[in-house]
Amino acid sequence: FALRWQAPGQGIDLRQNPYLRLDLRTGRDVKVGLHVEISGRSFLYPLTAPAEGNRGFLTPEYEARSPELLYRAKPMTLDEIKPLLLNGRHHSTEVRLDLRDAIRGMPEPRLTSITVGNASTAGYLHLGAGGNPAGASYTVGTPEFRQ
Repeated sequence: FALRWQAPGQGIDLRQNPYLRLDLRTGRDVKVGLHVEISGRSFLYPLTAPAEGNRGFLTPEYEARSPELLYRAKPMTLDEIKPLLLNGRHHSTEVRLDLRDAIRGMPEPRLTSITVGNASTAGYLHLGAGGNPAGASYTVGTPEFRQ
């Protein structure tokens, strides 16, 4: 129940375009977040899924790790995940992210992928408890980047 957008070429140069806008319409019971990879690092915007209970990220960087690291035995604590949370806002039809804080200190920050999905196990969410029941759906547009 995830969808990935892969940036063309070497990725989006965030020094020039640090703002992301994405059309995203979710059903009432959909619980998802935006998992973003920037210069080989994974970040999360929780959207409708909780930040709590994440055992990993839905990014190529995180998925390439060895299997024993891919799915942690224990979910990340809020203290562990807080530095990896992205600034943004959303409503029923779109998400807007300000990526300037995330890229601060990166010499050539490039966004390479965005995945819409859920990696939280909070409240047995992976099993459909509290969200993402059978038939749940969302619609995603093409990401737009601007200065």
